[in-house]
Amino acid sequence: MDCDKILQKDGGTLLTGLRCFSLPLILDCGQAFRWSENADGSWSGVAMGRELSLKQDGDTIFFKDTSPEEVQDIWIKYFDLDRDYTAICESFSADESLKTACSEYPGIRILKQDEWETLCSFIISQNNNIPRIKGIIERLCESFGERLPGGGYSFPSAEKLAPLEPEDLAPLRAGFRNKYIIDAARKVAGGEVDLSALKSAEDDEVRESLLKIKGVGAKVAECTLLFGFGRVDAFPIDVWVRRVVGELYPDGLPACTDGVRGIAQQYLFHWRRHLEEDENKMQADILCAAEIEKYLTKARKGNITVFDTVDSTNTVLKNLCAEGKARPGDCVTADCQTKGRGRRGRRFESEKGVGIYLSFLLGTGSATPEEISEITAWGAVAVRRATEKVCHADSRIKWVNDIVCGRMKICGILTEMTAAGPVMGIGINVNQTKDGFPPELRNIASSLRIVCKREFCRAQIIAAVIEELDLITESFPEKREEYLKEYRENCAVTGEDISIERGGEIKKGRAVGIAPNFGLEVIFENGEREIITGGEVSVKGFYPTNRVGIE
Repeated sequence: MDCDKILQKDGGTLLTGLRCFSLPLILDCGQAFRWSENADGSWSGVAMGRELSLKQDGDTIFFKDTSPEEVQDIWIKYFDLDRDYTAICESFSADESLKTACSEYPGIRILKQDEWETLCSFIISQNNNIPRIKGIIERLCESFGERLPGGGYSFPSAEKLAPLEPEDLAPLRAGFRNKYIIDAARKVAGGEVDLSALKSAEDDEVRESLLKIKGVGAKVAECTLLFGFGRVDAFPIDVWVRRVVGELYPDGLPACTDGVRGIAQQYLFHWRRHLEEDENKMQADILCAAEIEKYLTKARKGNITVFDTVDSTNTVLKNLCAEGKARPGDCVTADCQTKGRGRRGRRFESEKGVGIYLSFLLGTGSATPEEISEITAWGAVAVRRATEKVCHADSRIKWVNDIVCGRMKICGILTEMTAAGPVMGIGINVNQTKDGFPPELRNIASSLRIVCKREFCRAQIIAAVIEELDLITESFPEKREEYLKEYRENCAVTGEDISIERGGEIKKGRAVGIAPNFGLEVIFENGEREIITGGEVSVKGFYPTNRVGIE
């Protein structure tokens, strides 16, 4: 066993003498999706139907509120501590690339997870990123799992999901994956894919059985074999692994990986992914019109103007409109703003080189003033679409003009009217780190980098935003039902308790829906029902005030 002693201590259990064990690398390397790191460096999660909190300190790890018997019976197996990873990594040293991977990222281990949860989780993982996968799984457990004593939720069984229809999973926001989850649940619950019997089957038999499920291809099957069934010679191949194998092992993996190719895969995957990310960080994120245009997928008429620093992109574009030098589709963006502002003239942070500060002149055709008043909501849908497309960010819209991930703000939108049409200002936090925000904003604002755990090319995101705004110009207001439906589906405020400030008066109520005019439908504490189209809206649990970014 890759530890020396199991000791009872302070109401929990202490493992000492750990070898080849790094809790952050194990729990945050893409093989499990229900763990999160706490501010004190401990980790909390739900696994094997149990809630667990644990913390590593050097070669010891403390399991809070956990008996030695439970650690011995469940968690030793879960963390694969009966396997000698020290010897495995020593054998890997026969290959220079593997030797480097093991030395730079020591302590990765393969978790032995529940077979059904693993299968379902990797079905969800397809064409997805880790933060979004975690969000979908969290919503799946909260919606259909059992409440646990500590307040968490168990992973729902196949039997619980099998009677459902794909549309019943719409709140998960898993898209095309819903039908695959239901098919998997029905085949497992009905015995066509007998996970219990497959525990003793040969690897090829397990693969053949898993491939009967719709949406399960070679990668999902291999991931289930490796992380669920504990078959450490299984070898999942994704874009990163394919690249590594193609570059380093065109003739196949070295002999030192025989029988443990899955363990080798994790080390190689982690090493090469981080190596490439580090290389990309060294390349300057240069913002220029040519770089943005490189990512456009179709020809367009509007001009793109890029500044190093401006006071406000909205001010620049409005001035161009006043001078008759702007037309619908024209876009102004900058690497930095010195006087960015939102609603009611509020200032917002504009760090150079990490965010997107963009203004766009929209065309509204013959739309009425009432229809034009809805265009900020259309813009929120457009920005959400763009960030979803490029970043796979699990984002939602906080009525009326903010984009949030979780309950943290990543984007704000401000629309100002000109004689030439609406000028829409958009501010997106892209590559900011937590320390890059002022202390007073760190619990309020977030960025795509923080949420998705990688840096992004701003030019690519800007191009996606421009194309979505072009679509608004082409379809406004004819496609309002399409945008209204999408706004309703992705509104983060519906069902939440809110406070509304108008004229110095604060009223409390509950948001119950989005009206046909994109107004917020509210039932107040006195029972009155009203459609809100303006005023300060504060939502419990979101950022405490509406004073962050563009509003």
